[in-house]
This record gives sequence, structure tokens and C-alpha cells, in this order.
Amino acid sequence: MPDLPTLTSIRIHPIKALDGLTVPACRIGPGGGLELDRVWALHAPDGACINGKRTPAVHAIRAVFEPDLSAVALSVRGTRAGPAARTFAFPNEHASAASWFSEYFGHPVVVRHAPEGMPDDSVRNGPMVVSSATLRSVAAWFPALDVDELRRRVRTPLEIDGVDAFWEDRLYREREDEGVRFRIGDVELEGVNPCPRCVVTARDSLTGADT
Repeated sequence: MPDLPTLTSIRIHPIKALDGLTVPACRIGPGGGLELDRVWALHAPDGACINGKRTPAVHAIRAVFEPDLSAVALSVRGTRAGPAARTFAFPNEHASAASWFSEYFGHPVVVRHAPEGMPDDSVRNGPMVVSSATLRSVAAWFPALDVDELRRRVRTPLEIDGVDAFWEDRLYREREDEGVRFRIGDVELEGVNPCPRCVVTARDSLTGADT
């Protein structure tokens, strides 16, 4: 049966390292990634990025966005100590949100706002792609892991259905200067490299516990 690749999900993470949300449609932003993806990022006073890789306490923060992304409600999961839940206008109230994050982490936090987004790789900065079959196959390797939890861990923006597991490996070549061009709707993309995932994929997305 031939592949019938279909874009089945678009998921963005407006605040880097925090919860994502599924959107029905999305444009390419000024930095080459998805619009409003990772446009806030948390930083310590020395400039170091605060994320799940270095700070497991990040996992206890819940970020719930309005459907039109005009506001974000921040809260702390479960019984963990922290500031009261509060809603901020998004993306303009980043300075006010910094006070909330500072109270939670117990040290000053700067919330940087960059409309172009802040991907880990500023050169190869397009959206990542994964197939639904890949997620199902990998989740099946670990009895305690379901597909939705795996999605939260790998944080891939574009999910393709109608293809085999690891189909996305066709979207790059050994040499990065020989990219594979493909289209999703009216957008032309070029696959250049596989994206290795970090330690966050080995942690429960809601608690930060190693699994």
C-alpha cells in the first residue's frame, strides 16, 4: 500500500520548556520555525537558559493557553509549593510573568520575548517532523509509556500520519548540504538532519521523575 502522508497534528510550545498546545493551523514565523513557537524563554540572571534538561522543577509548572494564544494561565502541579495560579496576557506580559517564575524557582528569572522564536539550533531552525507510526512503535517498546505521554516528551511540532514508522528518516541525507525538499500544504520545507533528543525524553512529562 503506498504512503499517503497527511499532516495530522500541529503542536507548538509558546514558552520554551513548558507545556505545548495543539493548533488547527499555523504559519511559518519570522525565524523560520512555527509562528509563536518558543517565543518566551526563561533565563537565570547569568543568561543561562532554565529548562527541563538542567532544572527538573520545570516539569511541575503547568501552562494553559487560551485557544487564540492571547493569554496563558500559569500554575504549579499538585502539592508542590509555589505561587498562586495567575493568568498573563501573551506574549506581552513577559516581564510580569518573570515575577511569578522568580517566586517559584526562588531566584531571579528573566523571561525573554523573541517574536522569531528561540530554537536550540539557530541555524537549522525549522520545525521537526515525526510520523504517528514512529510514536506508536517507540511507545510500544516501553510498557509504562503511552503515545500521548511520548508526544509530550519528544515535543515534535509536526506529526504525519498515513506512513510507516520511521518514515521521517527519508527527509534528510547523509550530507546536510544536500537537503530533501518536501511540501506540507503551501509550505516548502527542506529536511537537513535528524534531531537528537535530550534527557527530557527519559522523564515523566508532568512530574520530572526518571522513568
